[in-house]
Formats: sequence, C-alpha cells, structure tokens
Amino acid sequence: MVVTFPQMGTLNILAKSLLDDLRIPYVMPPACTQRTLELGSRYAPEQACLPFKINLGNFLESAELGADTVLITGGCGPCRFGYYGQLEGEILKDLGYDMEMIVLDAPRDRAGMKALLARLGRVVEGRSLSRCLRAVGEALKVSQAVDGMQDKALKVRARERKAGTTDKILQDFERRAFSLCGSSQLLWAVDQTMARLEAVPLRPGPALKVGIVGEIFTMLEPFTNLDIPRMLGQMGVEVSVSMRLSSWITDHILKLKFWQEPEIREVARPYLRTFVGGHAQETLGHAIRYAGEGYDGIIQLFPLTCLPEIVAKSILPSVSEDYGIPLMVLVVDEMSGRAGYRTRLEAFVDMLEQRKEKEHVSWY
Repeated sequence: MVVTFPQMGTLNILAKSLLDDLRIPYVMPPACTQRTLELGSRYAPEQACLPFKINLGNFLESAELGADTVLITGGCGPCRFGYYGQLEGEILKDLGYDMEMIVLDAPRDRAGMKALLARLGRVVEGRSLSRCLRAVGEALKVSQAVDGMQDKALKVRARERKAGTTDKILQDFERRAFSLCGSSQLLWAVDQTMARLEAVPLRPGPALKVGIVGEIFTMLEPFTNLDIPRMLGQMGVEVSVSMRLSSWITDHILKLKFWQEPEIREVARPYLRTFVGGHAQETLGHAIRYAGEGYDGIIQLFPLTCLPEIVAKSILPSVSEDYGIPLMVLVVDEMSGRAGYRTRLEAFVDMLEQRKEKEHVSWY
C-alpha cells in the first residue's frame, strides 16, 4: 500500500508528519499546477466545482508516481464534498487506475465508528493504537504551528521594509521541510522560520486590514485562490484568513467539541439559522467578527457553483450594510486569470485607502 492525499494549502506538511511518524509509505502529490487542473478538468464532470477537479488531478499525478491508495475526508449536506471520494474513485477506476479510496468522515453512530476504524485499520495495520494516537497528536501540533507561521507571515509581509523578504523565508521553509522526516524535525523547522519572521525589519505605522472568508479549499490553496492573500500583502495589506487547516480538522473530522467555534455560528444566526452545508454560517460569522474587530474590508472567496457559499454571498451584502464594512466577492474557476484579479484587488485596496483617509480627516 502506497498512500497519497489531496493538496490543500499546508495539508502536505501535516500528512508528511503523520505518515513519517507511522512509517507508512506514501507519495507526496506534486504541487498544484496548470497540468493538475487540466488533468482534473479533462476527466471530471463539466459542472463539478474547481476543488473537485484539482483533487482529481492530484490523484492522477500521484498515481503516475506509484500511489495506489487515496486518503480523503468526507462530508455531508448540500456541499458536494461528501461525494468526492466515491465519484473520484469511480472516475479513476474507469481510467484504469486500481486505486483504493479511503474516506475519513466523522461517524454518526456506533456502526459508522466501526466502519471508520475498519478503513483506518487497513492503513495503520500492525501499528499500536497508542502509537497512532501519538502520531495524530504530533501531526496536529505541526499543523497548528504551521498555521501560526502562516498567520505571522501575513502580518509581516504587509509591513516588511524589503519587498520579498517574507516570501523568501517561506520558500526556504518549504524546501527544508520536504527534506526532513517526522514531526519533531518539522516542528524544529517551524521554530527556526518563526524566529526569522520575527527578525524581519518592518515599516512603522498601521496597515490596512482585510479579512478573507469563504470556502476552505479556495482560501487555503494558493494555486486555487491565485495567491490572493500574498498579492494583498505585497500591496501593504495585512490579511487574516478566517479558517485554518488545524481548526478545520479538529472541527470537521475529529469533532472535538472544545476546538469548535460555536460562537461564530451563533453570531451568524440572525442572518442564517439553518445549516446549508459547507461553511456558509462560518463565512457570515467571521465577516461579522472582522467588522467588530475594526477590519477595513472583507473578501469572500469561493469556487464557481459552490452552493453553501452562494447562499452566504446573497446574505453578505446585508452584513456589509449593517456593519458598515466594504465587501468584495471573488469567484474562481478553471478560467480565472491572475492579472484580472490583481486589477480588481488593486481597485478594492485603493477604495479602502480613500475611505480610511476620509475617516481620518473627519476627526479634525
């Protein structure tokens, strides 16, 4: 058994930590590129969303490198994510790839738990429960540390004196991380990178602050979101991404109650009381939180045809009006181009700067 998994932001670092510690053979899926998207788009249903097509491309590229087993999480509700494993498995089978799809979704009852443990047993065969739990715990530590590093980079990039310093530090981390083995070495690399970020010379004064909400894959995967958080940072904007991989895993997969953010969903209740799949309620709740924390603007990111985010999109203008915070909606698909989105971002940032200047002048 040679395992692979989809690319989604820093998921590759978490998976590497877990699989290295458990000594499970795996294929690291190549970074998402235009070829990944073209492969997935060629064989996916035309109306499938962008994350589906990119994931399928990931699995096809990993199969070419010798992977025979796919680990993927599941879901429920109107979001089509819950069907990815089954449908992508059928497509791979039709294309002649004998790949086993192991779906890791949260069990709803005892029978579901038994089925999940049986699926996991095929992956961790011969490894003790204590070893597996320890590896999961260490992988979560790695994920939380990497998420903290990413958040720090978003703050530093907006204020760095020498343009490109933050990007170089993160590139050095990525090159180093994939040459290391196991959670302890990865945590050491994160600590070293955090120290370098702390030492970056910064420009004085405040920066514009923009919160990004929306569908998690689009928010976290740079290829999919056209590196929009990085673009904004290069324009001098401090960015906050509303959801990170570590919190998504503990909430969505492990269902650890003390990790969940029920207050965010509660904040959204005046606007959306019903669960509609995906993270529509979180999108609204985080938008309200950003407004309350004094952010200058909000950007919603999601893939074309994403039903939960379409619901949130229809409600966000009311949030924007009620809380007096500018809103920009960016929808991505396989035809999206970086240049066009950069132009739109520049116009949005210019508007925020002018608005900020008017607010400043009004105090005198």
